[in-house]
Amino acid sequence: MNKIGRLLGIFVATAAFLLVTKSSIFAATLQLTSAGGTSVGVLITINTTDTTPTLVGTASPEATVDITIDDLTVAVLADANGDWSYTPITALSADSHGLALASNLETLNYILQISGDSSTTTTTTSSSTTTTTGGIGGATESSSATLPVSGGVESTFIMVVGGIFLMGLGLVTQQMVPAVQESEELFLEETTKE
Repeated sequence: MNKIGRLLGIFVATAAFLLVTKSSIFAATLQLTSAGGTSVGVLITINTTDTTPTLVGTASPEATVDITIDDLTVAVLADANGDWSYTPITALSADSHGLALASNLETLNYILQISGDSSTTTTTTSSSTTTTTGGIGGATESSSATLPVSGGVESTFIMVVGGIFLMGLGLVTQQMVPAVQESEELFLEETTKE
C-alpha cells in the first residue's frame, strides 16, 4: 500500500509542479507601451497625429510578435530583454485602423485612430465596446463586451481548471487509500490462512 500512496503523492506533486511551471511560462508578457508617442496604459483606442506611429512594447525574451494593422501583418523579434518596436514603412491614412498584437498564446487588440488635426486630444480609457451590425430587413443587432486590458485569460483559465483537477485528485486519493489498505489487509489474511 505504501508504494501506491507514494506513487500517487509523486504524481500529484509532479502535476502541481508542471502546472505552476507552465503557468509561469504562459504569464501575460505581451504589452504595447506606446504608439506614436502616446503612452498606451489601459487605452483601447489610441489617438495620434503621427501617420507612421512607432509601436513600442514588451514580450517574452526573443519572442516573435505579430503586428497586424488593418490587413497587413508583420513580424518583429523581441530582444533578449523582451523589448520590441516597429514603425510602419508606409504612412497610414487619417482614419481608424485595427491594431492587433500576437505573441505565443497572447493577443491584444486596439483601435489606432490617426487624425489629420493635431489639436485632437481625445482618448478612450474604457475597456468595454459596443458593436452594432445590420440584420435582415434593416434590423440591427447590438452587443456589448468587456475587453481584457491585457492577454492572460487563457492562463487564468488553465490555472483554475488545473487547481480544481488537483483538488479532485487529492480527494479521490484520500478516499482510495483506506479502501486499498483494507483490501490489501484482507488479501494478506487470506494468503496467510492457506
